[in-house]
Amino acid sequence: MKFFSPGQRLQTIFLAAIILFGTFYLPFVLDYMEEAQREKAAIAQTKVHQEAVRSFQNSVDQFAMFMSGIRSYMVNSETMPSQDDLQSFVEYQLKDLNYSDSLILTYVDTAHIFRYSFSRTQTDPGNLIGTSVRDIRDQDEIARLDAVMQDEEFHLFTPINLVEGMIGVPLNFNIVRHGQSVGYIAAIVDFKTLINPIYENPLVKNYVFRFAVNDSTDFDREQIHDGSRVFHSRKDSQYYGHLGMASSEFAYEELTLYGMNFKIGIAPSANMPSGIPYISWLLYGWYVLLVLFVVVSILRLVKFVKLNSVLATTNRQVANQKEELEKQNKQLEKLVGMKDKLFSIIGHDLRGPLSSILTIMSLVESNKISQEETRQFLKALNDAARSNLSLLDNLLKWSMMNTEVDSLNKSDFEFSRLVNECQLLLLPTAAKKGVKFEVDVPEDLQVQADYDMLGTVIRNLMSNAVKFSHEGGEVKLTAWQKGTHFYMKVEDEGVGMPEDVQNKLFDLGKDSVRNGTNNEKGTGLGLYVSNEFVEAHNGNVFVESEQGAGTSFLVVLPVPGAFTESVLDQPMELRVA
Repeated sequence: MKFFSPGQRLQTIFLAAIILFGTFYLPFVLDYMEEAQREKAAIAQTKVHQEAVRSFQNSVDQFAMFMSGIRSYMVNSETMPSQDDLQSFVEYQLKDLNYSDSLILTYVDTAHIFRYSFSRTQTDPGNLIGTSVRDIRDQDEIARLDAVMQDEEFHLFTPINLVEGMIGVPLNFNIVRHGQSVGYIAAIVDFKTLINPIYENPLVKNYVFRFAVNDSTDFDREQIHDGSRVFHSRKDSQYYGHLGMASSEFAYEELTLYGMNFKIGIAPSANMPSGIPYISWLLYGWYVLLVLFVVVSILRLVKFVKLNSVLATTNRQVANQKEELEKQNKQLEKLVGMKDKLFSIIGHDLRGPLSSILTIMSLVESNKISQEETRQFLKALNDAARSNLSLLDNLLKWSMMNTEVDSLNKSDFEFSRLVNECQLLLLPTAAKKGVKFEVDVPEDLQVQADYDMLGTVIRNLMSNAVKFSHEGGEVKLTAWQKGTHFYMKVEDEGVGMPEDVQNKLFDLGKDSVRNGTNNEKGTGLGLYVSNEFVEAHNGNVFVESEQGAGTSFLVVLPVPGAFTESVLDQPMELRVA
């Protein structure tokens, strides 16, 4: 007796493999992955920590280098610079540095009396000139200041909370003129300026820093936490004390800069990604996978036959419904497309003639033209109005053409007459840009086509050429018949277009709309309609363009009554005169 079918035996073996894997091997894999995650996090933290220390040291060194230039200026000047001279020099040196208004510079004489004091925007901002440093510093610090005047080194002093509303770190250095000390400079920079570059590293968002001086006194970007008065209410949101963290949580690196000991610590922030949720997800995923496998196996065993029968019936019904829906969708898409195209073309093709009408009316109202010119413009108004009426009739024909109703009204006519009518309608628009038309059409050239549709094609191509021509440019229209085909070419010397625009020029569904050289607006529908009208005559439209060198459109129509091969099958040399 067989207790299991081949399919059931395979499911049982797979289930046993999952249980064995989860029991013996998965915990080992997860422990290994968690340990690797911890090592990776430690390496990343060390890298960020080193970059932070290096960034802080570079900021301090850059500030000291700037102060070195000030000392050279004061020492090497022929006479001792005045406060105004020194302030102007500092402002000139700071114009390319990122210290903004956070610098206060004081000059103190050998008796510790303030002689100069200024910021970038104020003179004596703390009312210190004439007062003594002894009034604000204790004896130990006075002794350090005396030592400053005995060497050529830079000395950083303990940061202080300034009344100006910032945490200032003084950099002091001796000023020696003619071999004798004349005092010292105390340059105070906002500590925020030195620390901010650390936070510009995008990787620090996952870490919290602790900054300290003399191994115990904390400071952040807004204040030094030494118990002294703070003259503003701002808080540094990244200060570890505000985040409920202890100093023992940090890994530290110490460095000494210009006589001041700094300690920079780093610790992962609360939002630091952890490997624990990932491992838990794996465990729960294994459990859910196991349960789902068992449930699915039972359901497949019980309902396999029934589901197959129901599924076969449902599939047949769905297939029938899908076929019917596809037919309805195709019909609906065609109707919606017709509606959208019709409304878009109405808005586009009526715009050109109406624009010409408004231009002519504006010229007539200005009373700056002669009676003869007025008569000519009134005739042009009449022609433009007739053109609009013709366009509306043409749109109806285009709509009927797209609904598979034969609406072409072909007739024999002189092509030059149609070109002259279109040229006259476009003259006002061309005149505004100083664009000239050059027409080379044989007087006896006969064409059999829909007069209105072909007129729309000519107007659109010539209007497009004017739109992208430069001021004072030229648009050339030539036409000829060769063999079994009629050819019409419209050329301009305008801006041309890149190949990617040419490839989607006649596709209404792609963005090929560009503004003209005088920022003339358009919708891209004119060329689309022209292409459809030409194709309705079993013709083709070709475009050649080089960016910066103009564009050429070639319309090719078969001569009715003659045996014609497709123009696309002809050699290129037969498509031109």
